[in-house]
Amino acid sequence: MSSIDELISRILKAGTIAVVGLSRDPSKPSSQVASYLQFQDYRIAPVNPTIDEVLGEKSHRSLLELPDSLNRQIDILDIFR
Repeated sequence: MSSIDELISRILKAGTIAVVGLSRDPSKPSSQVASYLQFQDYRIAPVNPTIDEVLGEKSHRSLLELPDSLNRQIDILDIFR
């Protein structure tokens, strides 16, 4: 297996994805991507200082404010600006 195949395999095995800049507006790409990730059974950890909850998940003001228990579970950062 090539290194790129191994990388793709590791990404697909991810369980929790922090979505930084997640909007509650369903027409925004961040919301569409996060919704799709949930549909594919990934857990999302929204990060947006302007909202309390989105897509049924508590939103955190920053990555530094993620609880330690959740922070240890983050496999991927998906950043929207």
